[in-house]
Amino acid sequence: MAYLEEGEAWDTAEAYLEYVGRIARGAIDLKITEAVFCRDSRLPSKGWHESGTPHPAGDRQVLPYEVHGTTRPYFINFNGKRLKPLLGKEVRRLGCNVLDRTVTVGLLMDGSHVGGAAAFHIRTGEFYVVKAKAVVIATGNTNRLYQSQGGSSFNGWQFPSNTGDGQVLAFGAGARLANTEYLRVTVVPKGFCAAGLNAFMGMGCYMVNSIGEQFMDRYHPMGNNAPRNKLVEGVMNEIREGRGPVFIETRHLSEKDMAHLKATLGYDKDTLPDFFAQKKMDIAREPVEVMVSEFMQKGVSEFCGSGIKVNPECASSVPGLYAAGDCGDQFSCVSMACTSGDTAGREAAGHATQIKMPSASESDISRIESQLYCHMTEKPEITYKEFEAVIQRIMTDHMGSSAPGWAWRPRSKN
Repeated sequence: MAYLEEGEAWDTAEAYLEYVGRIARGAIDLKITEAVFCRDSRLPSKGWHESGTPHPAGDRQVLPYEVHGTTRPYFINFNGKRLKPLLGKEVRRLGCNVLDRTVTVGLLMDGSHVGGAAAFHIRTGEFYVVKAKAVVIATGNTNRLYQSQGGSSFNGWQFPSNTGDGQVLAFGAGARLANTEYLRVTVVPKGFCAAGLNAFMGMGCYMVNSIGEQFMDRYHPMGNNAPRNKLVEGVMNEIREGRGPVFIETRHLSEKDMAHLKATLGYDKDTLPDFFAQKKMDIAREPVEVMVSEFMQKGVSEFCGSGIKVNPECASSVPGLYAAGDCGDQFSCVSMACTSGDTAGREAAGHATQIKMPSASESDISRIESQLYCHMTEKPEITYKEFEAVIQRIMTDHMGSSAPGWAWRPRSKN
């Protein structure tokens, strides 16, 4: 997502902020968006270019999209598959120490100030104590709370290894959280969870019910370009009222647009084109049956996150602790992840130059280590898979779209 300031009235920081504030429905702090995104949105571009990451401006597959409630093309789809590996390579080139295959299990404190973190190696079990003047958490949003369409915790809309670890660590250290009551859900191909709704709707595809009606105008004046939550509402209500199944219609696209759509569907998830191929399904010849995805803890829109409460410097309420990306309460998607990462890193580095190294509590270290290894020495009564399956069933049946009494209607003022 971006505005480019190329002369159009909508293509400015002011217009962008007006749209962002309107669609986030009160859950966003525009001062943070302005400070992090509007001020710094061009800074990560230089770093991307230097690390070899394909930049949207140089990608011939780029097309601007008007999707999910936008009336202007603030969205693009570009091939970012190599973004993280290339950034990881750049980190190593710069001489940073990297602890691969480690899981952080606790933050170390010096009084009220963060003093580092403790972690363990998932293959060797080795315990690490990392002392630090500042810590940046960038662990993404919270997934795997609900059953997915594919029936597997590792086939979800978002990354399955993002399970809320960073938010828990920050909360345990005394940091405030915000927007954690919000859940996100989208529309996915039935039986398979994959990102890609932007690509379909951005190319002018539309949804139809079992009798061939385009129904989204019943739910929002922007029809198929409605905000994501309204698309979900439309799908669920059509099914409940007996007009399911629901499909995304693709057959009207030109040969050129269809080729672009098929190419970009693999950008978000490599295996989505494989899913269609294994089902012997050609989306140029038949519509795609859809259903709603699993829910996840995330912000209320594409622009607003859920998690660690931050200020315009990406700092949490705990001195020395910063957050970036989807684990922060104001950041969502690639655009805010990259700009908040840049801001959090810069601010954390500045903070570190102004203080001496904190003294991590030995009792904290011993407590974290003891809590960690007790799980490896005691035989559990149930496996993590059994535990996760029960939690997902409870959440899906009683706190999801299929729960009794769940309805997509405004809350009563009473």
